[in-house]
Amino acid sequence: MSQPIATSFPADAVPQAPEDPLFGLMAAYRADTFDKKVDLGIGAYRDNTAKPWVLPVVKKVPSIAKCPSRTSLTSPRQMLSSVMTPP
Repeated sequence: MSQPIATSFPADAVPQAPEDPLFGLMAAYRADTFDKKVDLGIGAYRDNTAKPWVLPVVKKVPSIAKCPSRTSLTSPRQMLSSVMTPP
């Protein structure tokens, strides 16, 4: 283990940062006993066979954006404008 680094100010001079909300989310996930829970903490989701799992809402984006495929979008701005434009 490495030795502490000497500093020119006492440790109590720096206020402790607030706890990252993700740590609380991870603790709640671990404590939950529901057998069908999904860990959404990291952003790369896999099913029980370790295959990538795409959130159902992500699969709906092309129809929500009224475009035939995700490849037809040229930018996130274009997608947002197509969703936000009133009919």
